[in-house]
Amino acid sequence: MISAAILAGVLILFILILLFRSIIQSVLVLLTVPFSLIGVAFALYTHNLPLTAMGVFGMVGLMGVVVNDAIVMVDFINAQRKILTKDNIRKLIVEGAGVRLRPVILTTVTTVAGLLPTAYGIGGSDQLVIPTVLVMAWGLMFATFLTLYLIPSFYMLDFRIRHFFKDMFAKLFRKSAPADNTGDDNHGE
Repeated sequence: MISAAILAGVLILFILILLFRSIIQSVLVLLTVPFSLIGVAFALYTHNLPLTAMGVFGMVGLMGVVVNDAIVMVDFINAQRKILTKDNIRKLIVEGAGVRLRPVILTTVTTVAGLLPTAYGIGGSDQLVIPTVLVMAWGLMFATFLTLYLIPSFYMLDFRIRHFFKDMFAKLFRKSAPADNTGDDNHGE
């Protein structure tokens, strides 16, 4: 079961690398998965439920749903960086996060609203499905709010680190201007 979650994570990473053509941005998107595990632990602890096989299956499904929010945000900011030539990357990230805020929240609210009646047995319950749905609903709620705040911050951190090293290597390997030889070219002849 745990191997299924690891396999799903590796497959998601490969797909993200193909999508973004960047390992760092792919890892940035995958950082949402640990955020979701906070919600999973909270849900299981507060409902006094053990982590069962169905809960692990819910976590595998949650991984795919949770990275969607980060993909939407990172992809939009990347697209804006290609279109706009703004000097202020911070302003671009804030605008991108603001524009994507509504779609991310609406997607999460509708998904969680669809899962919670099943999780709490409204209209009937099935003890086999409850851990799966609880894991998905609570994990998605926690991950979404952390994603809306931390993914833009991590994006900015990635940008600053890249430019720091780029500037450092540019200074380090900058070719010096050729020396000015205004002296005798004919060496005294």
